[in-house]
Amino acid sequence: MKKLATQGTKKLAAQLLGWVIFFFLWERLVYFYVSDEGNRWLFTAYDTGAIVLSFYALYAWVTPRLFHHRSRWRFALAFVVSVGVAGGIMYGVMQILLREMVAPVHFSFNWTYDAMQRNRFFIAFLGAATGVVVRLAMGWMQARREKVATELTYLRAQINPHFLFNSLNTIYVQMAMPGVDARETLSTFSDMLRYQLYECTSELVPLEREIAYLNNYMQLQRLRKDERYEITWEQSGEATEKKVAPFLLIPFVENMFKHVSNRPEGGNLIRGRLTLAPGKLHFEGTNTRSAAGGGTGGGGKETGGIGLANVRRRLDLLYPGRHKLTIMDEPEMYTVCLDLHL
Repeated sequence: MKKLATQGTKKLAAQLLGWVIFFFLWERLVYFYVSDEGNRWLFTAYDTGAIVLSFYALYAWVTPRLFHHRSRWRFALAFVVSVGVAGGIMYGVMQILLREMVAPVHFSFNWTYDAMQRNRFFIAFLGAATGVVVRLAMGWMQARREKVATELTYLRAQINPHFLFNSLNTIYVQMAMPGVDARETLSTFSDMLRYQLYECTSELVPLEREIAYLNNYMQLQRLRKDERYEITWEQSGEATEKKVAPFLLIPFVENMFKHVSNRPEGGNLIRGRLTLAPGKLHFEGTNTRSAAGGGTGGGGKETGGIGLANVRRRLDLLYPGRHKLTIMDEPEMYTVCLDLHL
């Protein structure tokens, strides 16, 4: 409750500040030609009052209740009524202040009291129209955020079955090997699962933990490969206090192992490199491949795999304009490079 109250107070303060800034901008931009300073402040106060009344009538009440509920004629009627009420209130205020000489206007132009009062309805119309536009725009942005959040959750969830299948299969193979203790492998798998289930609930996670997850995955996969495979993993740069979207690199590493060539004579290469610099991350993954095989990004058929489309979509959603994904698809070598602005 306290957090909600604090957020409400901040929101109210931001709106008040916005209206104060609007007041001074309106005074300077709309009434710059009025020589008398008192007149400028009076006109701006009348205009702002009409705009605020009609804006919040349409923003907070009319639009959210009537616009999307197949009641367009009721919405139009409420719009007209709101403009009439807001304009009428300010019309009456000006009637009292001007005609009773409470706040007289020093005329140095061709306006009259009647023209100034009638103008309140046009000003109220501007406020009402702005309220509708702002409310619809905010609703669209909120729907967009919810759609993106839902899609990211779905895309990230696609990784889980693939991870479980590969890891459990590794442990199963190791348990069947004579003289091999699978408990250490099971501990590594447990740490990976803990990270996946309990530490990746936010949009960003510590880069150190993400790298530890990659290292654990590499360790598990090394157990499944023999001397025919050359596996290297290099890392340079400082990961402390950096954050990254979870499971962003693991699809590339998974596919390096999944699509690597399987030459009986050896020469099967899996090479990964992670370079960190202030505000930047560079990942490069390479694996040899057979003529019909795939690669780190899914150069071939990826039945049951995560796929390059998933990775591209996450990058577009999470790092728009802040990433560059390059794929080099050669006959016997597949390389993917990712440059990311953290």
